[in-house]
Amino acid sequence: MNGLETEINRLQRSLDTARAQHHTLSKQHAEQSADAEKYRDTVRERDAEARQLEHTISTYEHELEKVLGMLVKTRIVLICL
Repeated sequence: MNGLETEINRLQRSLDTARAQHHTLSKQHAEQSADAEKYRDTVRERDAEARQLEHTISTYEHELEKVLGMLVKTRIVLICL
């Protein structure tokens, strides 16, 4: 009987340890999931910002091409004068 009680106590301690580990791992998983979601949000924000900057650059390049075209035409007119 004493051996059986010892085995039950050992198994109970093992179960308590497993429960504590499960709790710790569950908490770590939740924290890591929250961190991962924050990182995904940051990446999405940076991607949106990069797209906006690319659009702005494209717009400036287009405007610059128009201005350069006008300067070339102006120079041709001035040369002809």
